[in-house]
Amino acid sequence: MSMLCKYKEEFIHWDVSSEMLHFDFYEQRLGPNATLHFYEIAHMPNPLATLFMNEFNLVETCSDVNSSVDTYISRMRELERGGVSMDGIGLEGHFTIANPSLMRAILDKLATLGLPIWLIQVDISYTLGQEAQVSKQGRNQDSKLGRAKYKYKKVYENQN
Repeated sequence: MSMLCKYKEEFIHWDVSSEMLHFDFYEQRLGPNATLHFYEIAHMPNPLATLFMNEFNLVETCSDVNSSVDTYISRMRELERGGVSMDGIGLEGHFTIANPSLMRAILDKLATLGLPIWLIQVDISYTLGQEAQVSKQGRNQDSKLGRAKYKYKKVYENQN
């Protein structure tokens, strides 16, 4: 809480819940409503701050059952039913080879929630397995990701 109070004028966006679809560390130790309580605490010192839920493997792959777009939306709605005012969608993108079609479909579905979508962390690794295998497709990923970003420019601009 002291960090929230100390930096309330400097940080207007808080990544309150990070990677909680994959890990339940706090719920196991503090009870089933721990994440809900974190949002309540984060909102107290600065009610105008934008609060995010952040998760990885949402836009990278559709094979991670822990972080499907439906699971993410379900968790957001669960927190909202508990009284959390969710202000934004935070996504991590740790790509080996980006799939722009999958990204667009997921971003389109998340955009229906009407919340700002932020890419909190983005990186592209050209290392596949143990060997570095940079292909033409891999070299083109940076430009494909950039083009996908501009398609969603309004989502990014609606942050304030």
